[in-house]
Amino acid sequence: MSYDVFYNRVRGYSHIKKDIPCEDYGMKRDLGTAKIFAVADGHGDSNCIRSSLGSQYICEVVCDELETFSKEIQQQNWDDLLLNDKHESNKIIAHLINSIVSKWTEKVYQDFENNPFSAEELSNAPLYSPNFIKGKMIEKAYGTTLISALLTERYLLLLQQGDGRCDVFDCKGNVSQPIPWDDRCLANATTSLCDPDAAQSCRYYIIDLDENPVIACVAGSDGVEDSFPMSMEKMHAYYRELLKYACENGIEELENYLSTELSRLSENGSADDVTVCGIVDIERTKCFLDDFSELNKLVDIEDEIAIYTDRINSIENGGKFEYLKNKYTKICSEYEKAKSKVELLKKQCNDIANEIQVQQKKMDEHADQFNGLPSMAVDLIKLLSGSADNLSQLKDKLAQLHLELADAENELVIVEESKEKIESQYFPYIDKYEDYKRKRQETVEKLNALKSATD
Repeated sequence: MSYDVFYNRVRGYSHIKKDIPCEDYGMKRDLGTAKIFAVADGHGDSNCIRSSLGSQYICEVVCDELETFSKEIQQQNWDDLLLNDKHESNKIIAHLINSIVSKWTEKVYQDFENNPFSAEELSNAPLYSPNFIKGKMIEKAYGTTLISALLTERYLLLLQQGDGRCDVFDCKGNVSQPIPWDDRCLANATTSLCDPDAAQSCRYYIIDLDENPVIACVAGSDGVEDSFPMSMEKMHAYYRELLKYACENGIEELENYLSTELSRLSENGSADDVTVCGIVDIERTKCFLDDFSELNKLVDIEDEIAIYTDRINSIENGGKFEYLKNKYTKICSEYEKAKSKVELLKKQCNDIANEIQVQQKKMDEHADQFNGLPSMAVDLIKLLSGSADNLSQLKDKLAQLHLELADAENELVIVEESKEKIESQYFPYIDKYEDYKRKRQETVEKLNALKSATD
């Protein structure tokens, strides 16, 4: 067979910081005519006090069982039965799964008999310790998930219990995740080999390689998936990059690279233990390296758009943004009112001042007519005409308006200072919001241009 199998695992960044052992485990087996890998993720729940052993044991068991299975299918010449008879296929796979779960359980109880739980272990498992003390539910201490693959010349068999993801790349370079998903695996919750229905809830998928050739299959513990929480496409892109690295540098160099790369992924991503296993036909995969690069460019751009969209939505739906927007709208209204009041008072002052000038001018003109008359007579004439009294009223009103104007101008200064303060908080949000929208639009245009170029 032209396939190579690879594997590596690293202790999670958070596990290193907290001095917790690696609870992931993985194995690979190359039988020449068959390739096998297994990925197991021991539960991080403190009650699962020996999950690191549980993950190791299931990898050992499943690799042995798949090796035996592949030889028996070949010896019995059951390939066609496995691939074409659904009823018999279900029976064969059910027998395989039951054997795997049974032998893992036997191994778990054997370990417990040889090494009973210590007082310290029991103190770390308050949920299960009453049963552990009675020798019950021992498998809970060893809880783990599983993803495994067996590839022969005729078929690819995939098994899964719990979370984690398995990507299969077909002969056109397309990626899929054919193993049926268990909806109970959500967030930090997962089904497990330690569940009472472990065998019944184990999922599987068989691919007939004559009908649907496969160039690669890559699986990872949930520490990989959780490093790409925004997009499953980013995880597909990550596996494409690993396949590219294998094609350009070889399987041995890929495994060396994974020693440091998975540590980087854990530190910058999930902080969890990380395990990756895979099977790849390097020569056939090489034909898709350019396609992988173009696809990953699209994924990166789409991810960038998603990030900008998330930031825009965060601003639009954020309470602070709405709070500042309302404050800004309110202060703008207050500012316009205060400004209008000042402008109105200035106009009124100006109008009355002009009226005073007109009245004063008229009085000055009339004064020429009074030349030679006694002053008492002049005052009497002015009094009777009402011009002097009217002028006095205008001056009094102008003085009152000047006082009101001074108060209004002081109020405008206060409102203006408040407006500037709110603007200093609100405008950066607006600038950031508009910048994100601009960048998103530019990125969308970049994506459309790239799609047009590849069509």
